[in-house]
Amino acid sequence: MTINPGHSRNPGSDGPGSAELDAALRQFAQRPQILVALDFDGVLAPFVRDPDAAAPMPSSVAAVHRLSRAGVHIAYISGRPLADLRSRAEAPAGAVFVGSHGAEVAMNGDDGADADAVELSTDEADRLAALNSRLASALSRTPNTWLESKPAGVVVHTRGADEDEAARALEQAREAAADFPTVKVTKGHHVLEFALRHSNKGEGLSRVRSSLRPEAVLFAGDDTTDEDAFAILRPEDVGIKVGPGETAARYRVRDPQQVSDVLEQLAELVESRDG
Repeated sequence: MTINPGHSRNPGSDGPGSAELDAALRQFAQRPQILVALDFDGVLAPFVRDPDAAAPMPSSVAAVHRLSRAGVHIAYISGRPLADLRSRAEAPAGAVFVGSHGAEVAMNGDDGADADAVELSTDEADRLAALNSRLASALSRTPNTWLESKPAGVVVHTRGADEDEAARALEQAREAAADFPTVKVTKGHHVLEFALRHSNKGEGLSRVRSSLRPEAVLFAGDDTTDEDAFAILRPEDVGIKVGPGETAARYRVRDPQQVSDVLEQLAELVESRDG
């Protein structure tokens, strides 16, 4: 993966209203068939201590629905399990969902009938149960941390821990998982994920693109796991990094509020094109 340090300026320096991003959005909006793909946490939904309390910003929900009504393809690409992502996204009809970092895909979000569910073999299920037990034991004495079970993995959350607690929890988790060498370990914002299935958001986005065949894609993400999706974007696409950190994305906004501003701006551009 190529990280472009030329686009790792201060957060918000490329935000809504900047000449570069405005020009990119105007050019993107002129294409008849476009796809807007969005991560959930930290992009549509502000971060909260309890992941079960996360909800998308109402202004972003409204803008996404405007884009959908104007004929724009909408996709949600997240590390959250597919069912959880679908239940909280407040998505328009026909949206596509990619959950568990690309391991779960539903090309028709209305009913999920065509969703690719994760089906573990007996051996995988046994290894996942053993890994979960090992991690739970390792973190039992570390306060303000918890485990999240996923269809093919386990996630260690440290958002409520202080810096020392979080570092200790991550070290203990890695040591506990050392006997599971085939498990993929992915570090994100205040999380460490252990997955039996090796998939990523870039693979998920590629699958959506191959199915919908848009002329261009806009993808917005905030986490290190989103870099796999930024890395596969083409010159005609628009990649938007939310928040600080080095990135392969061409543009940057500061926070979910600025994501909402971008979506509203794009909706206006598409509506004016079609009007």
